[in-house]
Amino acid sequence: MKQTVLSEIDRLPIPPGYSLPGGASQQRLDGFEERTGLRLPAETRDWLSVCNGALIGPGGVYGVRPREDWLDIESILTDFPSWQTRGWIPVAGDGNGNHYVASSAASPEPAGIIMFVEPLVNPANPSFAVASGTWHFLHGLFSIEQGETWWPLDETEMLRVDPSLARLGGLNLPWHS
Repeated sequence: MKQTVLSEIDRLPIPPGYSLPGGASQQRLDGFEERTGLRLPAETRDWLSVCNGALIGPGGVYGVRPREDWLDIESILTDFPSWQTRGWIPVAGDGNGNHYVASSAASPEPAGIIMFVEPLVNPANPSFAVASGTWHFLHGLFSIEQGETWWPLDETEMLRVDPSLARLGGLNLPWHS
C-alpha cells in the first residue's frame, strides 16, 4: 500500500507555488516521542519520514514541527489534551474542523488504526475507524482528492482495499454510522 500512496502523491492537487515538504528526520520524530510520551505507530512514523505535514488532502496532513504551524501534531494535541492522554496522534484534518487520529500503543484501541473524531460532537470518542493503518488511510483520503467516492462509506470497497477493518471489533465503522 505504501508504494500506491507514494505514486498517488504526484496526482494530488496542491496550492499554486506550493512544494511538498520532505520527511522528518528520525531525530525529529524521536524528539516528538520524548516530548509527548507517545510512541508513533510504525506506519505513521514511516509516513512522516516521507512527508512531514503538507497541504494535501481535504484538510492537510499533519507533521512534527512542519513548515505550517497549523499542521503541527503537538499544537493540535495542545487544543485537545485528552487525546494525548488517550494515546491518540492527530494525522490529518477533513477540512471541516474534524480530525483523523492514529492510535498509539498507549491507546485503548488497537495500535496503529486510524479513527475519525468530530470535536464538536464528542472530542473524547471516535465516531468510527476508517483504516487499519496509516498507508491504507492515506490511500483512502487521497482517493477523494482524485474524484473517487468509495472512501470511507462504501463497505464493499473499503473491505476489499483494507480487509483488516473487518477485524476491528468494538469500534464503529463508517457504514454503521
